[in-house]
Parts: sequence; structure tokens; C-alpha cells
Amino acid sequence: MPVSRPCFGSRDVPRLLLALTAGGAAFGVVFAVATSLPVAGISLSAGSAPIATCATGGITVTYTTGSDPVAGYTVTGATVANLSTACAGKQVRLTLADAASNSVAVAGPVTVPGGGGSVSLPIGGTIAVTSVADVHVAVG
Repeated sequence: MPVSRPCFGSRDVPRLLLALTAGGAAFGVVFAVATSLPVAGISLSAGSAPIATCATGGITVTYTTGSDPVAGYTVTGATVANLSTACAGKQVRLTLADAASNSVAVAGPVTVPGGGGSVSLPIGGTIAVTSVADVHVAVG
């Protein structure tokens, strides 16, 4: 009769914990807090943005807002700033996500100007401020 062996032995547990810890740490390093914008008593909080190697000083994201008779306050655009000259010519893409990390809007690509600085990304559609919990920015 064949002998069954568990998928993980007692020696595998420390390696698994180490891998999970390293993965969590890498995730935390890749994503940095982007911004927070109060809008008439409603707080639009951005969560995280991947920081590319060309944006070593850390990027910031700010929003432009509008209003809709049904949705209330809406996000109409975003500005990604503090892009260094090393980012010049690279493409910036932005994704707004809800609390469950589902994409609610995508913007870009927009090319970073020669001197770095900032780029503005229009956001199409009617995106309620209350549906945005996170932002992800890719530069590359």
C-alpha cells in the first residue's frame, strides 16, 4: 500500500514563512502612499502607486473633481508629479481601484516631458469619489 506524505513537511514551514514574509515586504516596498484629497466633507483617499526606478524621490498623485447629479462628486482627472528627468519620455498609466482592488477607471498612457515634472491624465466616465479607494501608477 502506498504511503501518503503531506504536501509540506515540518522543514518546509520556515521556508514558506520566509517566502511569504519576503513577498509581503516586496509588495510593501513597491506600493507607496500617493495622496489624500478632502472634497466637501468626503475624503478621496489614494492608496498606492508603484514607484519606478526613474522616480526615486517618490511620486505624488492629486485629483481634479467635478460633480454629477446622480453620482455626486466625481474624479475627472489626476496629476502625477515629482517625476525626475530620468522619467523623461516614459509612459505614465494610472488605475483607480475600489476597496476590493477592482479597477474603476484607467487613464493614460501619457508621456513624461523632457525635464520630468508632472503629467495630467484625464479620467473618462462618471467615477464617484466614494468608489475610489486606491490608485496605482505605472511609469515605464
